[in-house]
Amino acid sequence: MSSFALFTSCCSEFPSGELIRQILNVDDLPSADPLIENIFGYDWHVDTKYYTAETKLCCTSRRTIGDESFAENVHAFIVYFNAEESKTFDLAKSWLPYLKQIKPAVQILVCKSCSENTCVKKVTAQEWCIDNNFELVELCPLEESDCEDDFQETTGTKRIIQALHAYTWPDLIMKERPSFRSPYMTELMKEESSRKSHESEKPLDRDAEEPNNRLGDTAVNGELEGLGCNGVVSGTTDLCSGDTPAAATGKSKKTSVNVIDSMLPFEDAALFEAVGADDPGGESFEKLFANFRLMKEKAESLPLEERKIYAEQVATSFWQAIGGEDSDEDT
Repeated sequence: MSSFALFTSCCSEFPSGELIRQILNVDDLPSADPLIENIFGYDWHVDTKYYTAETKLCCTSRRTIGDESFAENVHAFIVYFNAEESKTFDLAKSWLPYLKQIKPAVQILVCKSCSENTCVKKVTAQEWCIDNNFELVELCPLEESDCEDDFQETTGTKRIIQALHAYTWPDLIMKERPSFRSPYMTELMKEESSRKSHESEKPLDRDAEEPNNRLGDTAVNGELEGLGCNGVVSGTTDLCSGDTPAAATGKSKKTSVNVIDSMLPFEDAALFEAVGADDPGGESFEKLFANFRLMKEKAESLPLEERKIYAEQVATSFWQAIGGEDSDEDT
């Protein structure tokens, strides 16, 4: 059987199918499917960037959850009330005994708007929603969100659709997407691609031709560049502004460590020392990544040569944290 989202209204001036019409984005509702007595359904194709699903948006003008078969498949409940009429709020609350039987995952209380000046005060509606696992959605909120707010609140029908899209419908079909990347990660990948294209004419290092010796996480590479590293972490790949690592120039790894220890705070030095002892990709990697911003600030305050050594040590520690072999051993 299909999955259902049940809509109802507690005031006559706002039909129970009005929200469905807005969600379907049509001028007039199509012909409804009479599912059971007093409950009608409309097909809704859910299509998000992650999945698709087929469900039915159902409406009723009576307080009912139908028969057992229908009730078991109600996954969302949306009820409209008028904040200017307290009796409509009471009618909305009268649905609770029915909802406790079916326990829909999504429960939304809708009104045109409510405030401290409406009959049903906004704080009253919000407190009731919190106590009963509802979300309050205003179709035309009186208080506009701050346009400079980084996390602006979605309101109205868009918020209802958003909540329904966020639910894991039983019959959903995941879209085939090889990876999901944030805008930040996408931008980092573009920068990395541009850098590689720019360096494509340069002779490749022996280890650079081996995929297993490269750190594929572009986010890490981007952070290393912030420390003064322009290359991908590997045994001999350029690390700092085109310079080769200590081993490639004949310098001793121990010399680098001694120099870096003299200018590192105790906690960073201890972290570098312990990073190779954990399992690849384990806690040490997470700690290093979390401390990148602080390390970058420290690096910016160092003289050029010391900054290169610092960046080399960070790169080496990351290489060890993901399971890379120590190519400078005993050199």
